[in-house]
Amino acid sequence: MAGGIYGVAIGGFFAGESMFHRVSNASKVALFHLLEHLRGRGFLFFDIQMLTPVTQQLAASPSGARKYLKRLAVAVEKGCSF
Repeated sequence: MAGGIYGVAIGGFFAGESMFHRVSNASKVALFHLLEHLRGRGFLFFDIQMLTPVTQQLAASPSGARKYLKRLAVAVEKGCSF
């Protein structure tokens, strides 16, 4: 395995906990493929925990607490299978 990402999925919500790599940029490739996987299964919300130039290129954006909690509540109620 060259790199990866792990986290927790609840309903249509995924919280990315950590990324790792053994080969340069492999975790970024894993993140891209995970996003595609989650989108394909109807996930609504991916909490990346830290906004970076790379995650911004993948459409990440900051949100305030109120917006975050509202999106979280909707996503958790959605039935998605990983």
